[in-house]
Amino acid sequence: MIGWRFPGIFVYHDLAGGDTPIELQLAAMGGSWSHVVESSPDDPSPGEAAMFPQLEARLNISGTAGEMPWNAYFVGHVDRKDMDGVGVDSDVDDLTGSALEAGARIRPGALTLQGNVYYGQAIGQLLGSITQFGDYEGVGGWVQAGYQFDPRWSLWGFFGTDDARDGDAALPPGARDENQILAAMLRYDLPGYAIGLEWLRANTDFVGATESSSATQLALSVFYAF
Repeated sequence: MIGWRFPGIFVYHDLAGGDTPIELQLAAMGGSWSHVVESSPDDPSPGEAAMFPQLEARLNISGTAGEMPWNAYFVGHVDRKDMDGVGVDSDVDDLTGSALEAGARIRPGALTLQGNVYYGQAIGQLLGSITQFGDYEGVGGWVQAGYQFDPRWSLWGFFGTDDARDGDAALPPGARDENQILAAMLRYDLPGYAIGLEWLRANTDFVGATESSSATQLALSVFYAF
């Protein structure tokens, strides 16, 4: 899932209620982007220099099909970056970022299925295009499945991918070209607590490399609700 929280103004409005509630969310957030190499960390980033907010709209829909709960959402995003910096009266190097995203979840009985897909361009500040800052086009998504065996035990599996395609700017040698994440978790729930034994694997392709880079990790996680 792409997205990040920035300071801004957020509006929530219920469009419909009843058995299928629909909610509209609107946001105008502060601009953001990586500082260019020549600039000082104290200088405004190109996202801030543009003096144009990041704009987002999200539509949430939920309901039930028989006894199965479901929900879905659709998101649109647009932003602007002034690559010349503050005080330069030129729009030649301005960079526009945009993204479309959709996701859904269903819970038939003890099974949970959920996923998300996105398309975007120049959205490194949203952690898209594998967190690279440039006019890069990216597509990605993830899917997760979980099964609740009983009130205590559940098993979860996850797969996600992000493919940083070339946009108006080509990916340089050594840049991250595609990334895949696989994960599995055995979870044990207690009142107010949860303990998870997790396995994670990451595979990353780089531009110009003949082999993928990979890493594997085992983790023990604890969740506390308060």
